[in-house]
Amino acid sequence: MMSSQLIAWYLSNLPAYRTVVSPLASALDTTGLITILSVFLTMYGVASFIVGEPSTAPMLTLTSHKKEADKL
Repeated sequence: MMSSQLIAWYLSNLPAYRTVVSPLASALDTTGLITILSVFLTMYGVASFIVGEPSTAPMLTLTSHKKEADKL
């Protein structure tokens, strides 16, 4: 009996079921997720893609012929 009351209380207090809190909680969750992803993807880009350093990726065409890099 006690566990069913506890589960009912828990489920009724989830943000999806609380109509007043739900839009605000969703907006804050979304904003936080976008902020965190932006920060970490920026850090990854800065660490991975160094300007002026030649690419180490193989330069092959669809027929597996080697492709020369542009001399720009």
